[in-house]
Amino acid sequence: MAGRISLAYAIPLLVGVAVCTSAFAPEALASPSIGVDIGLGGMVVDERFAPCVVSLSGLTDPVLGTLIVEQQVGNAWKGSALIRLELAEGWLDNGSWSLALPLYDPLNRVSFSLLDASGDVLAIHDVDLRPQRRLDSFPVACSILPLPAEEGIVNVHPEDLPLDWASYEAVSRLWLAAPPSPDAQRAIAQWVLAGGALVVLTGEDFFRLDTPLLRELLPISDPQLTSDPSGAFRLTGHLRPSASEIASRDGQQPLAYSWPYGAGHVTVLTASAASLEPVDFASLLPQLHSAALLSLGAATETLLANTTVSRPSHLIAVLIIVGGVAWLSVATRWSRRRGRPAIGWVLLGVLCLSVLSGFMSNRGNRYILTYTLNTTLSVQTSYSSTLHCLATLGFEGGARSFALSATGLPLADVPDSLHGLRFDITAEADMLHLTLQPNELRTLRTYGASQWPLSFAAGDSDVTIDNHGSRLGKRVSLVIRRGLLYHIAAIEPGSRQYELEGGQDPETYTGPLQEIVRALDAQFAFHARDWLLAIDEHETLVDHGELLEKVRYLDIHLIGGDVVHGES
Repeated sequence: MAGRISLAYAIPLLVGVAVCTSAFAPEALASPSIGVDIGLGGMVVDERFAPCVVSLSGLTDPVLGTLIVEQQVGNAWKGSALIRLELAEGWLDNGSWSLALPLYDPLNRVSFSLLDASGDVLAIHDVDLRPQRRLDSFPVACSILPLPAEEGIVNVHPEDLPLDWASYEAVSRLWLAAPPSPDAQRAIAQWVLAGGALVVLTGEDFFRLDTPLLRELLPISDPQLTSDPSGAFRLTGHLRPSASEIASRDGQQPLAYSWPYGAGHVTVLTASAASLEPVDFASLLPQLHSAALLSLGAATETLLANTTVSRPSHLIAVLIIVGGVAWLSVATRWSRRRGRPAIGWVLLGVLCLSVLSGFMSNRGNRYILTYTLNTTLSVQTSYSSTLHCLATLGFEGGARSFALSATGLPLADVPDSLHGLRFDITAEADMLHLTLQPNELRTLRTYGASQWPLSFAAGDSDVTIDNHGSRLGKRVSLVIRRGLLYHIAAIEPGSRQYELEGGQDPETYTGPLQEIVRALDAQFAFHARDWLLAIDEHETLVDHGELLEKVRYLDIHLIGGDVVHGES
């Protein structure tokens, strides 16, 4: 009996010792875990930015380390590459990070890792995005609509809307039926300005949605609620210039108004979501625009191709030839007087001069082997949206490093085939590292926001500009009034007045950087409001040791002014 009693006490004692031992084991002192949430409504699209929230938990103390994400791109048929991006670095603690993640290939697993200072893995989390993959951009509804507005729509709670407008890149159309947070509303407005497509459902729900930020986007001014004969509330107001009615009920009651806003479009439905019927959506959908975000890809590639290759000027070549002929003539006369031994010195001198001239005439191709075009397009009204595009071309290939833009991690355009390429990309410590093959063109993009302290008011014959920043538009300065382009001088700091003379159609514009001007005309409704376009340009040589890189910078500001009358 005594033996049984001691055994009964011994077992709990042993269990307690084991628990205490495991609790104080080194592994338990730091057993972090990683949680990941990717996609808008859980959905993602290849080669688009996606909202991503990464969380760390289980750390008892901050750890000096790095949080990274790795993505495999491609397959055996297409070729493959590894994308490695650093999300956070330094002393890391329990918490979360929200970002617009450059997502390349959801068919492959995406791996998130926490590394310590020596590079050892402390935690890892793999995400399988195949069930969440969409082949193309998809519609999103903020709140659950009583009826599906269109096929494949994804319902998202207002609190889950991203706060970074780049995270909406995979959205084809956003149906807004519930009030988002102010930060989410600003991100939506920035997305629309950059080419997004927004549909606002109002009716009796309008006052839940109504904010000064939203009214800036609406195609009607002074909105008011009125009741129709059936007792249902409808939104009415004054139609803005360039806005139009695009759908009605029974050909009498307006159902939807639309207008261009920046590079995007906004449609307001006068009725609430609950009062809409399938026939309403059927008549409305063909009239709606889809999102088409800003792109300067073709224009920047053309400008990069037209970048001047650094070679000696014709004057240097002429001087080399003239100097060589003169030296040869003098040396020949001298050698005749001196006899045959001097002829050898003449031949040696000619050989040295030929080699020297060869080095001079080929120094551009020998040393400047990489040409890069950095383009920043900033568009602003009451909101601002920025596109940063980097295009680089290496004649001989090799490893390259670039400073990361402050706007976020970049997304590279993936070629149809990766065979024969080293498409691997690494982003760490504010630097982007990649490897180019000979004559390979690589383009990357990021999105952000920046506001220039400038406002203007244009009349029929002049424009008054208040510039509270530095000198702007040294390369190109254009005022766009009623769809016509007017050249003005560079915009100086302070308040100044400029005359508007000789308006030009954007489609036939010829002048400096006409590729950029025409690309913007194709994406923005220049007829819908006044615009001020200012472009600055400069070049620099970056020393990489044995070779030089020629970098060309384009800073483009497109600033919106008053809305003007015109056809939608």
